[in-house]
Amino acid sequence: MCISCGCMVPDDNHGDERYIVMQDIVEAAEAGKATVEQTWKNIVETMNQVREGKLKSQAWTPSK
Repeated sequence: MCISCGCMVPDDNHGDERYIVMQDIVEAAEAGKATVEQTWKNIVETMNQVREGKLKSQAWTPSK
């Protein structure tokens, strides 16, 4: 998937750089000197904590 839309094409940003593609995850892993798997795990855990209200995000607040 362009990871964010669910199209199941991991490298296609549909001509819009706002979509998250696999290359973004790979580059984030490299920047953090982590594996792609650990980076993905970190993304999921952070998202879960924001959704649960344990962490705050200035960019997004989950609806209740």
